[in-house]
Amino acid sequence: MELKCTAYQRFVKNAPADFIAAQLKAIVGIEIPILSIEGKWKISQNRQPADRQGVNDGLRTEQLCPSMLHMMEAP
Repeated sequence: MELKCTAYQRFVKNAPADFIAAQLKAIVGIEIPILSIEGKWKISQNRQPADRQGVNDGLRTEQLCPSMLHMMEAP
């Protein structure tokens, strides 16, 4: 499979070595600690009953996430 070069890739390929070296020196990495994550479950509440039943059936068959199945089956 042949990949097409973007204009930026061509620019870098043709750039002088000292320019590339200067750019590489300017790359900075940072580390940010994650103190908490918040989320919300979306479990097909807005879907038709047949769609929700299909999800329930799939969860029951796969048996990969019993807690999700329990949430989906709750009234």
